[in-house]
Amino acid sequence: MHRWEYWESIGSISFLPDGIFDTTQPLNGLNHFWQRYTTVSGWTINHRLKFSIEQNGEIFEQSFDNEYTSHPFNDNSQWGNESITSYDVDSGLPLVNGGDNFIQGYSDTRIVASFEKLTGDVPILDDVEIVIWIEVYESGGISDIRRISSVYEIGDNSWFKSIDSSNKVFKDMSGAVFTGECLIDSSKIPDEAQFTIYARLYDKTEDPVSGKLREDGVSKFKENLTVKILE
Repeated sequence: MHRWEYWESIGSISFLPDGIFDTTQPLNGLNHFWQRYTTVSGWTINHRLKFSIEQNGEIFEQSFDNEYTSHPFNDNSQWGNESITSYDVDSGLPLVNGGDNFIQGYSDTRIVASFEKLTGDVPILDDVEIVIWIEVYESGGISDIRRISSVYEIGDNSWFKSIDSSNKVFKDMSGAVFTGECLIDSSKIPDEAQFTIYARLYDKTEDPVSGKLREDGVSKFKENLTVKILE
């Protein structure tokens, strides 16, 4: 998981590349907001897969390291006008105080995440999935963040509920605007003053493949996934 906890210390490190220490950042930049490290010369983000295989009573281990590119949530210029709004379930009115959205501790709160497709083809609703997370402000992190998605049903430890019987985010679209809706379960959220809510849209639309087609209309690919041209 790509970590984002700018309020948690990364701890002491023996080698500090230029650019990591930054007095304008929380904890002078020595935190777990990994996205920033991808912009610092000398640092990359990598993931490692390690396999342990037992054969004839002997253990063999092998690791594979791969560098990957990190992008912030709003980095895709094809999408924009994102918003997360909270509403009173009964009245349908936005829950706003002093310009800030809030959630209710005594009754459920409806959450609506909205995304607009600005450029390119607008996908169909089935090609879009939405995930919504909630955590206690500057206290949750990878150890205590709750989620609901339009793909998987929520578990018993979720702080969310669905607006229908699906136990998932309810998806909808109007023109080029896509929304995901759910409820925050007031009986499960802790007695805290502040929370952070995130939302992300996944566009599953595949780019069209250009290549020569066989007579049956199916593209043929080589093992490296490049199009094999047939004469």
